[in-house]
Amino acid sequence: MVTEETELVSRLKKGDEQAFAELYENNRLQVFRTAYLILGSKEQAEDIMQETFYQLWKNREKIREGQVLPWLLKVATNASFSLWRRKREFPTEEIPSLKSRELDPEEAASFREILEELNKLPKRQRAVLTLRLLLDYSEEETARILGIPLGTVRSNLFKAKENLRKKINGR
Repeated sequence: MVTEETELVSRLKKGDEQAFAELYENNRLQVFRTAYLILGSKEQAEDIMQETFYQLWKNREKIREGQVLPWLLKVATNASFSLWRRKREFPTEEIPSLKSRELDPEEAASFREILEELNKLPKRQRAVLTLRLLLDYSEEETARILGIPLGTVRSNLFKAKENLRKKINGR
């Protein structure tokens, strides 16, 4: 039995705009959240999301079945880091709900504080922490998305947790 994504990728490779639209709908929130958690800006995350899906359309012949989301997240992560290097800023604005429910004001304040500290981490630590803990990808998936060795994921995750722990407990 052919999976839905396999069929969509096959149609996408043939230039089917409806397949592209379905892949967009299936993956847009994860791409947006990844960019948002790296950049801390809704507007910048939306720009990255648009660029990421433009790259999907432009490179549709190269996409493999079962690899759409990891490919999208890698493009979004790299584009987010490129933008970050150019801008060197991390605006902290109102935090949109990352879950299906809205955050209460106390949860939102705590989340905002964690996001501010997350934004101060080195970029690789932030990316690993975002993908691994906030978006719940395995260490192996995180390594594949970022294009780094598994050991590097583990060491950056450890360092990121330690840095966050020190910053949050040090207040």
